[in-house]
Formats: sequence, structure tokens, C-alpha cells
Amino acid sequence: MIQSTKAFDQPLLISQFINPSNEVIEDNPDEVFTSIIERYTETPNDNDESSEEEDQEDIIPVLYSDALKALETLTLYEQQ
Repeated sequence: MIQSTKAFDQPLLISQFINPSNEVIEDNPDEVFTSIIERYTETPNDNDESSEEEDQEDIIPVLYSDALKALETLTLYEQQ
């Protein structure tokens, strides 16, 4: 039944599905870095709300400068 519709006569290539040519992403790199850093930065109040899952994981501290370099590397990779 689904295959009989005309929309499925010419299926998209996987690369076109993942990266459609008509999709434009306008992210400011500084905002992306800030958003990610805020998401994963601990604040003093975060320790009060820790879950059992977090207690079981070994979290290795990462320097802010190392995290920023890693994010810049990831951004360069995504732009390729």
C-alpha cells in the first residue's frame, strides 16, 4: 500500500536523506560552544541532584581548555 504511492517511486539516497540540500543550518559557533559547555559544566547545586547512574560512572575531570579544543575539532570535522 505504501509502495504504491508516487512519493516512493524515487527513494532518496541515504546521503540526501541525512544532509538534504534544501536544509540550511545557521548555528553561531560561539553559541554552540556556550550551549554545550553550559550543559556539561557542573555547578555547586548540581551535586545535590545527582542520580544513582552518575554515582556509578567514573567521571574523569577535563580542563576547560581541552574541552574547548575538542569542540573546535568536532566543529571542523562537521564542516568537512
